[in-house]
Amino acid sequence: MKNIFLMGLFCLALAACGSQEGKKEVKESSTPVSEEQKEQVEKVSSEIKTATEKIHQKTEKQLQEVDSLLQKI
Repeated sequence: MKNIFLMGLFCLALAACGSQEGKKEVKESSTPVSEEQKEQVEKVSSEIKTATEKIHQKTEKQLQEVDSLLQKI
């Protein structure tokens, strides 16, 4: 039973990290893009990266807590 639980948590951790590994290369657009738009994209990208890192850290911490609890059982 605890193995199934651990597998589920592991899948959640992979899903949280998968967005970083699954990035696709974006081709250059023929549509002109303003500097303001580029800055907005960079800002949002940075915010997404920061949020993903926080999720990853929180997931790792939760996995460690669950592992600790399972070892007590």
